[in-house]
Amino acid sequence: MAIKFKVQQRANPQNKAEKKFYVQPLRVGNIKRSKLEKDIIELTSLSKDDVRSVLLTLSDLIGKYINLGYSVTIEDVGTLSLRTKSEGSEKAEEVTAANVNSICVGFRPAVSLRESVDRISFVKE
Repeated sequence: MAIKFKVQQRANPQNKAEKKFYVQPLRVGNIKRSKLEKDIIELTSLSKDDVRSVLLTLSDLIGKYINLGYSVTIEDVGTLSLRTKSEGSEKAEEVTAANVNSICVGFRPAVSLRESVDRISFVKE
């Protein structure tokens, strides 16, 4: 199945005057936890309450371990880890926590997920 895309004009971040056209995939929608719960229930012998409990606990545990400095790997899905953007300093001894500009959670997909994404084809809208 092909993913539809539209054409999007964007400025070059290094040269704002230079604009080019790029592929912008069109999202069909957003799958929320409730949809995942229903699909998991249909594909397994688990109850609705069991599935909801596992998904909520998984979310809580991922947050807990990332906040403790761990990365979290879910085989066949990927690895979630803490990412930062920070100001550089000329000398190592000048670097402090104040250099951190932003914090986010990064995601690196597992090989099997990357391979399935690599098989996606695109068609212009």
